[in-house]
Amino acid sequence: EGKLSENKLEVEKKSTVCKYVVPEGYGVKSMAGEKIEVDEESIEDSGAKLFYASVDKKNSDIFTSSSRSLAVVGIADELSDAEKICEQALSYVKGDHIFIRHDIGTKDLINKRIEHMNKLRET
Repeated sequence: EGKLSENKLEVEKKSTVCKYVVPEGYGVKSMAGEKIEVDEESIEDSGAKLFYASVDKKNSDIFTSSSRSLAVVGIADELSDAEKICEQALSYVKGDHIFIRHDIGTKDLINKRIEHMNKLRET
């Protein structure tokens, strides 16, 4: 029918920045099976949201798989503040063989992407 729901969708006027924690080598040859430590309480206290993706749990330990392990989302009125919240929260994720794109959501990267799109439009 093309309907998602009878419920009304409400959206906040906020900025968000989402960064993924992935295993080292992600996209080529991921280092699966590596232990990661996630301080869920500190992430929540920082104001960020945590979303587990592809991880394995053995007893109380969390291990990477070959795909994205988890996402952390910072939410704020301003994009720069959302990025800072996200980065603060990511400091509570530890692992020897993980990778995070710390440039996502930064002013420099956004400006670089805008410049790239403007160049594409010129051709």
